[in-house]
Amino acid sequence: MPTARYLGKSWPIKVIVDPNVKKMAIHFDTQHIVLVSNVAGEIDYNKALTKFYKQQAKKYIEKRLRHFQPMIRKKVKSFTIEASA
Repeated sequence: MPTARYLGKSWPIKVIVDPNVKKMAIHFDTQHIVLVSNVAGEIDYNKALTKFYKQQAKKYIEKRLRHFQPMIRKKVKSFTIEASA
């Protein structure tokens, strides 16, 4: 079973194949990183995990920006997360 790092620990990746799903989805439960895909077989884990990490980072950064906005007296309208090379 493949594993991935998240929150400082290595977690197993659980793959669920559901033909009713239109596109791949990934989320974290308390024991696994769960990847729901519509096709069985070869799955691009790197692409799926990159998307998951970006989503989680965006949630965390938005939360921290809301916390610090009153202190710096600036309102952040938007931001983007880009992959490094």
